[in-house]
Amino acid sequence: MDGQDWSGEIAGPKQALGQHLIPLEPQFRERVWGGQRLRASNPPIGEAWIAYEESVVATGPLAGRKLADLAAEHGATLLGASVYGRYGRRFPLLAKLLDCADWLSVQVHPNDEQARRMVGPGEFGKTEAWFFLEAAADARILLGVRPGTNLSSWQPRSAKGGSPRSRRRSRCGAIRRSSFPPEPARPGPRTVPL
Repeated sequence: MDGQDWSGEIAGPKQALGQHLIPLEPQFRERVWGGQRLRASNPPIGEAWIAYEESVVATGPLAGRKLADLAAEHGATLLGASVYGRYGRRFPLLAKLLDCADWLSVQVHPNDEQARRMVGPGEFGKTEAWFFLEAAADARILLGVRPGTNLSSWQPRSAKGGSPRSRRRSRCGAIRRSSFPPEPARPGPRTVPL
């Protein structure tokens, strides 16, 4: 892909991976709120998973291999010492593109302790960072709920399928091309319409 001869670069776990990009095959996910900008499809495509544990290398000497296998095999050489120190030989990133033609479903993300308790040992919470490439002039983002909102007050509104605009929320703002700083993993609903 880059014209570079990769032969010999990935000879074993002790040899450096080199400083080449590893091209990955995107995985498209159907979502009821998706659109047609990532790939024309019916049902619509809402997400393109660009890099995650199960990503498959598209070309080069590693073609067909999964990132999870490469992380397990090469550890800190692929992940970096800091990431390896925290997550071990697990590829800890999920990078994706979203095409949101409608309001997203409510998103709830556990922190590290909750993930270990609810899913199992060795699991981690989900910290998010967003970068908006494009947004309609009237696009909005909702983050969290107003203080005092609890499950019993949230469920009746959600079950009725009411507009998120009618739901209780703590912050709602217009979206512009920009990034939001990483959002620490914490429970709470999030919706992101674009």
